[in-house]
Amino acid sequence: HKDDPGIDILSIAYKHGIQPEFPEEVLEEVEKVPSEVLPEEIEGRRDLREDILVTIDGEDAKDLDDAINIKKLDNGNLLLGVHIADVAHYVQAGTAIDKEAYERGTSSYLIDRVIPMLPQKLSNGICSLTENVDRLTLSAEMEINQRGDVVDYDIFPSVMRSYRRMTYTDVNRMIDDEDPAMIEKHADLIDMFRIMNELHLILEKKRTRNGALSFESNEVHFNMGEDGKPISIELEERGVGERMIESFMLAANETVSEHYSRQELPILYRVH
Repeated sequence: HKDDPGIDILSIAYKHGIQPEFPEEVLEEVEKVPSEVLPEEIEGRRDLREDILVTIDGEDAKDLDDAINIKKLDNGNLLLGVHIADVAHYVQAGTAIDKEAYERGTSSYLIDRVIPMLPQKLSNGICSLTENVDRLTLSAEMEINQRGDVVDYDIFPSVMRSYRRMTYTDVNRMIDDEDPAMIEKHADLIDMFRIMNELHLILEKKRTRNGALSFESNEVHFNMGEDGKPISIELEERGVGERMIESFMLAANETVSEHYSRQELPILYRVH
């Protein structure tokens, strides 16, 4: 019925050609995708399951698609690892899942819901870097000096197990606010986060030096009631957690794109 909760948002989705449901042939293919990493899928991948890798996302995020880790090297440089869910392992070219993802182009973020590019078994399941669960990833490890230059790197397929699911709020309270309760809660990780912040500031300074422009604008978050109507609207603030992840993703994107361009191989190039 037109007055049911959320129908107004659904009608906007249909108006713009966004399909909430997946075709039957896509769902049939998804059924054949395993719910957990199989032993034979790990062969040939670097095993990072004993390393301390964390994900940092918003509280509401269900698809955790990147993880990071960092350590200081004896020479004073920092070793940053960025690990991205290996979605292409499960979405093979030419399949119904692939064709449907191509049609959608992106996940659509509406006020009270996300209409994903891939079915939930993939986006929130086997392709989401859930805490304490084995997941297949593609990794970029970068050695970065105090000027923010990548002096060495390695790109490789991997298998990982997220050590902890962190939120931007928790990281901001630890680093920005130096909240004693939050520092105590994540006492085993606080040193790593301080090193992350150190690298983020180095990378941010380098971007400014290279003439980067900041296009930051305020975003809002709608809190919805059960009747589908907004209860309140809050301004979302970007703290160090959000900016840190942005810095690390940009570093990984640049490193990978430079790697391919140096080899004169074709690569999709995205202006971020």
